[in-house]
Amino acid sequence: CHAMDGDLESAARAFERLPELAGRPWAGAGPRGWVYAKLGRLDDVGRMRALMDARSEANPDVNLDVDRALIHEALGERDQALALLNRAVDRRLGSMIFVHAFPAWREAVSDPGFQAIVRELRQQLDEES
Repeated sequence: CHAMDGDLESAARAFERLPELAGRPWAGAGPRGWVYAKLGRLDDVGRMRALMDARSEANPDVNLDVDRALIHEALGERDQALALLNRAVDRRLGSMIFVHAFPAWREAVSDPGFQAIVRELRQQLDEES
């Protein structure tokens, strides 16, 4: 993955192909918003947020907390990101199982709030197995 290698421009180009490949304009809006924020492309971040808002409005059952948290993290808004991740844990979102491995959270792994989220996830997994 280009993002893991630090090549954010290549990651942006790859992520920009997702809507066409998936046939949905909102595909990958969270990761796209993350990379755009890292690149300082704030207008594009706004576009991704608008796509997520439209998707939430059209599909109220779809939870985009993790996607929204990605963007907050990339913008340096850690408290907002962690609040959304905590909410995702509380709602037992399946995508949270991978959160500790996603490159976007590298800078957060030493944060006590992020560590608490990972502990809570492990506890939930232990309870369910």
